[in-house]
Amino acid sequence: MSRGAAGRRTKLAILDAAAHLVARKANATMAEVADAAGVARSTVHRHFPERGDLVDALEDYANSELVSAHERSASAGGTALDALLRFGQELFEKSDLLVAAYGNPGRETEIADGQNADPALNALILKGQGDGSIARELPAAWVAQVLWSLFYAAWLMNASSRMSKHEALGMFLETFTRAVEPR
Repeated sequence: MSRGAAGRRTKLAILDAAAHLVARKANATMAEVADAAGVARSTVHRHFPERGDLVDALEDYANSELVSAHERSASAGGTALDALLRFGQELFEKSDLLVAAYGNPGRETEIADGQNADPALNALILKGQGDGSIARELPAAWVAQVLWSLFYAAWLMNASSRMSKHEALGMFLETFTRAVEPR
């Protein structure tokens, strides 16, 4: 195994551990991240010299995962609603990462102002309205907010141990479907 491959795996292990920890404790320290990742604090600092670097890397990782999830869900066929449900399932598999990267307090204004609008998600919603799988009377921005709100509710139910991951995912997908399907 090459040194570069081992370094990439270590960096990914740190990011995954940080995502799990930061999603539940936004102010987690670098030492806590190191403990969660099972590495020395110096290893964390070698990859992420400052906490801000780790936070930026979590957001970059989340952005990359979102792009990949969009591509996979849109290419599998079926209606746009089917693709959105596949996308939602993929989101839920990466829920700790997404909550850690985007769940930062104080970003509500950015979200409300549409600064974090996701063009691929918006295009998929509009496609669903065109193919009749998503209610045409619902604004695309509303459908996107419903998706993200239900995603967060499902994550929270699972993270607080009120529902198993399987139950929370099922409720998320079922509730989203009922909310956006044409009547």
